[in-house]
Amino acid sequence: DLLYDERGSVLFEKICETPEYYLTRAEISILKQNGRYLAEWMGNAPTIIEPGAGNLRKAEYLLQHVSGATYRPVDVSSIQLK
Repeated sequence: DLLYDERGSVLFEKICETPEYYLTRAEISILKQNGRYLAEWMGNAPTIIEPGAGNLRKAEYLLQHVSGATYRPVDVSSIQLK
């Protein structure tokens, strides 16, 4: 693990669920509303690199609309990427 161990990863997930930490919810909202349009813009078989992928939850809202994508998540915690 680069920066977070399993306990740190769990703690960060809990922080992301607090009302004060709106970033993850905002990103999910954007991807839910615009995933189809982003997929059209990317075309077929794009390579998607997601820095700060976390638990990979956000990507599903985009990947469901993309055909033949290669997805490369990057995160500071390898535990999150399993």
